[in-house]
Amino acid sequence: MNKFFAILTILLIAAHTSVWAATPNWVVDNPNQYEHSMTITAVLNIDGHIADEAGDKVGAFIDGVCMGVASPSNDMTADGRKLVYLYVKSSQVAGKTITFKLYDASVDMEFDAINTLVFHANDIIGADEPYLITTNRNPTDITPSSFTIMEGLSVNAKVGAFAAADPDGQSPFIFTLIAGLGDDNNVSFIIKDDSVLRTAAVFDYQVKSLYKIRVKADDGKGGTLEKAVEVFIIPDPNNFSSLNYISPNGDGKNDLWTIRNVEIYKDFTVSIFNDAGNQIYSTTNYQNDWDGTYQGKELPVGVYYYLVKSPEGSKFTGTITLNR
Repeated sequence: MNKFFAILTILLIAAHTSVWAATPNWVVDNPNQYEHSMTITAVLNIDGHIADEAGDKVGAFIDGVCMGVASPSNDMTADGRKLVYLYVKSSQVAGKTITFKLYDASVDMEFDAINTLVFHANDIIGADEPYLITTNRNPTDITPSSFTIMEGLSVNAKVGAFAAADPDGQSPFIFTLIAGLGDDNNVSFIIKDDSVLRTAAVFDYQVKSLYKIRVKADDGKGGTLEKAVEVFIIPDPNNFSSLNYISPNGDGKNDLWTIRNVEIYKDFTVSIFNDAGNQIYSTTNYQNDWDGTYQGKELPVGVYYYLVKSPEGSKFTGTITLNR
């Protein structure tokens, strides 16, 4: 009984995208009655593998009527995929939509292909590059597009996990680092457990704050996507230190508000606010030169608030007590 239910479950799952069937009886009835034809040189991707058996088939349909049938030939592409030569008939010169069905002889199953073409008499499709007829669509996006991590993390620290948008449903994707545009720093990272990005080096914000990698998502059924991803390095907040007291009276002591190792934060925006929340100072590439003034006038004594924010959104906050 348990075996029966297990088989039934498999059948129900398979029914969403495919049909169990005997060898389909796809034939073009009286092909000579159709005046027009087009030629398609194709490769068949059936549920993740390239069709290579003589019993595998592709059927071309117009308005639900079979207008062409073919099986893999002995001809191959340079990378070893068997070619299919499909001739499609039609009673009209152009404009009809062609849909496709695929049959996998190894599992005796019939699949709906995702492709469609518009019939045009005498067209030749796939002569230079075989046309791929497939049951599987490529992922449409890889997320996220960037990660942000703190400097000083140990090797093998987790950066984050990748996910992919799958128009066919949530296939289990395998992510890998791959050569190509934006792969400048692939060597500094590794991917483990199929999707988790981890460090392969210890990063120092002062040395480099932006790393670029290229990632490939693969659903295991022929659907792939590549994308360039950025990894931002931010300073360790424990290393941020600034003066919390200034007395700009011209005696040369604490006349300016200073940040230790200010050159590290040259890309940060430094903003200062009064106790009412009004911004009274803002700049990038701060030079340790705020002297307690606003628009050239001395500000009253009191407590002011600073916000030091990176382009990636990391921030440091605190207070500055102004005396004279």
